[in-house]
Amino acid sequence: MSDRLPWVIFLPVIALDIAAIADLVIRKDLKLSTKLLWGLAVLLLPAVGATIYLLARYKVFSTVRKSL
Repeated sequence: MSDRLPWVIFLPVIALDIAAIADLVIRKDLKLSTKLLWGLAVLLLPAVGATIYLLARYKVFSTVRKSL
């Protein structure tokens, strides 16, 4: 059981990073410099950077959705 514990932590963090980077790549409302800064945050601080990015993105998305 203890040999599986790193995978239980590692895989969700990788999935979160991939989701954040994929969202960064497809966004058209951000400048390249902003995308690069967020990308660095996600890569240098994988769990924290991706979580902060996706939470900030959720707030933006919810305000856009309300305006539709």
